[in-house]
Amino acid sequence: MKLTHSQISEILSNYTSSSEGFVTLLSLIMNSLMFHERELFVSANGNEQCNGFRSRRWYSHGFEFSLRVPRSRSGNFYPVLLGLIRNESEERVRLFNLLYTKGLTTQQIGEFSDSIYGRAYSRQQVSYLSRCCREDVEQWLGRALSPHYLAVLPCWGCWRTEAGKCSP
Repeated sequence: MKLTHSQISEILSNYTSSSEGFVTLLSLIMNSLMFHERELFVSANGNEQCNGFRSRRWYSHGFEFSLRVPRSRSGNFYPVLLGLIRNESEERVRLFNLLYTKGLTTQQIGEFSDSIYGRAYSRQQVSYLSRCCREDVEQWLGRALSPHYLAVLPCWGCWRTEAGKCSP
């Protein structure tokens, strides 16, 4: 059976008119992209072999997507799509931490998350995300410093006169 472009368009339109159909179609597209990306990776690397899939759930804009993430035998394959998803999650954590430091309560941040991302976070989850960010910042502040730093020290002991000279 051969379908015309208008028939295919009508079928897709009917299928994606419900949120469940939209999620299914988008999951199929993302899974297909990751699968074919792995095929390219395996063909480019002669020693590499496919090694099945792992399941992953991704929440975005109120939808839950079930993804089948392809794996390689060596573990060196990482789909570009997952990198984009991870960046979104990291951005969300940074946003929540910023809102928390600006004085919003954990309940307000949870409500904000529900209105923007379509997925509500409980007060405990927001508190956990903020605590993790704080721990990361404290770890960064406690890092070993380089022995060599360039420094610019301004002269605070004088004022510039109208002539541009420094006077004590």
